[in-house]
Amino acid sequence: MRRKDREVTDIRGIEEILLQCKVCHVAMVDDGCPYVVPLSYGYKILDGNKLELYFHSALEGRKLDILKRNNKVCFEMAFKGEPVHPETPCNSGYYSASVIGFGEAVFITDADEKCQGISIMFKHQTGKDVAFSAEQAAMVCVFKIVSTDFTGKKSPARINKENPQSGNGVNDKSATENLYYTREYRYGRKNVKKIALIVKEVAILYCVIFTIATIINSAGWLFKSRLGFHREESEPANAQTGNGQSGNCRIHPWRRLLWGWAQ
Repeated sequence: MRRKDREVTDIRGIEEILLQCKVCHVAMVDDGCPYVVPLSYGYKILDGNKLELYFHSALEGRKLDILKRNNKVCFEMAFKGEPVHPETPCNSGYYSASVIGFGEAVFITDADEKCQGISIMFKHQTGKDVAFSAEQAAMVCVFKIVSTDFTGKKSPARINKENPQSGNGVNDKSATENLYYTREYRYGRKNVKKIALIVKEVAILYCVIFTIATIINSAGWLFKSRLGFHREESEPANAQTGNGQSGNCRIHPWRRLLWGWAQ
């Protein structure tokens, strides 16, 4: 694996990923052409380094025909993670965990082993312990993939700041907890962005209100200085005008209205 910092080699860490997954993609070769099929599965770990994946299907089908001709397979399973889209698009990614491996498909014909394999599958898919009869097992095809060449991948380890990763790239926290920290980190960034957006909108609104208030104030000053108060030419206040009226300050009604509004 190129990214050694994300490789999971500890069997406990791999099993934590297997527990979260429900679907396994099995790849096989059909006369030189690749063929992949998603299957529900159950698993069993033997001796710490041997993995057995159990599957069931109808008694006939394309995948069974392929596996009978060539039982070499590659398998992969991954559980839903969290996409992360930072400000820089090139740094976007999808934080999840997965297991990939290579092995051989083995058809199970023994009735007791078929019943056990179906029970393992049902336990993994539903969490319930159910015993199946030989008659029920005879109605389906059961096969397993045996693998000693498999590894896990988990990212991003750097998100879990409270628990630095060990030398082999495995965190002591489980895969579920790691994704919890990923979600917490992602939603925290979203909340910060929302708050920043609200502050920005409030600042813009304040600037608009301030601009409108400045315009109104300037218009009021204009009406007050140029239109609101107009003194007509007259004699001194104590002098008599030609028509016998004393000189005074008169304000036209419409200008009085504008001046009063401006004030």
